Amino acid sequence: MALKGAWKTPLLMTCSALVGAAVAVAITSSIGDPPQARTPLAGDSSGAGGTDARTSPPESPTSSTATTPSGSTETPSSSEEPLAPGERRYTLELSDKNHVDLDGPTTALEGGPDYEMALDFGRLFPSDDTTIKLASDAEANSFDGCERATRIQSSVTFLNDLEDDESLCISTGQGAWAALKLTDAESSDSGLGVGDVTFSVRLFAG
Repeated sequence: MALKGAWKTPLLMTCSALVGAAVAVAITSSIGDPPQARTPLAGDSSGAGGTDARTSPPESPTSSTATTPSGSTETPSSSEEPLAPGERRYTLELSDKNHVDLDGPTTALEGGPDYEMALDFGRLFPSDDTTIKLASDAEANSFDGCERATRIQSSVTFLNDLEDDESLCISTGQGAWAALKLTDAESSDSGLGVGDVTFSVRLFAG
């Protein structure tokens, strides 16, 4: 009986040896070599020397200047002096070749006795009973200021001669003085001179 089971012992020993070798191989494979540093992909911030995007704090939003919504208008504080007694103010848009009645105000291609002057190619031509004076802005701020101004223009006034701090004082058919400040001048159709113009007008009743 001892011989009958004697072949089992070497077989068991051989199986045990094989199992032990397999366990050793498994342990060796689990240890292996240390992991190699991976090459980061384009746009990847992780890896050697980089910052992991999963752990980096979010960037603060860049502040921007608030803008006024389109179509809205901000009203600036006005430093314009109050109206004098009997004063009127308006904007005069005068087209080339037109006459103007400053008391109206009225403009027309054909003049008449109520029209003080006509615009032609950047030049003002007064009617026979109209006086045009060149005045400083300080002078052209009242009826008396225009009355005292001394630089009376001849039969034609060239708008190109006006300085930035100068205005025109023009007598009207109703005995008022109109102080005209040139605010805009467009080129003529030919492009060789002044065409349409815009004045800021202060009309001082006498």
